[in-house]
Amino acid sequence: MKVTQSPNNSIQSASEQRKTQGTATVKEMKEADAAKQAAAAKKAQATTIPDSVNASISSKGKDLAKDMATAKTVATDASDIREEKVAELKRRIAAGKYNIDSDAIADRMVDDHLSMQGT
Repeated sequence: MKVTQSPNNSIQSASEQRKTQGTATVKEMKEADAAKQAAAAKKAQATTIPDSVNASISSKGKDLAKDMATAKTVATDASDIREEKVAELKRRIAAGKYNIDSDAIADRMVDDHLSMQGT
């Protein structure tokens, strides 16, 4: 029996088939990557407000923001009352040694009022 190739029926060798399959796989991978990139770009565009600026914060910036939040919490929770000074004033008042200079207080109040008025 004799086997001949017809023009419509070509027979490829095993190595030629592997090359074709390998090329198809690379081509398919490139197409898949392009599709993923296009989908990511479309998703980014959908979440972006037109005519806006997108920014990202670095990990260092995020750490700084956390530190600032912690500092704010500590400052907010801190007492505005200087306990030592209050205790000293109470002790002096109780001992009768706390003297108030009413003229100095009045002068200071007038000065503060005038500075707030811009004069």
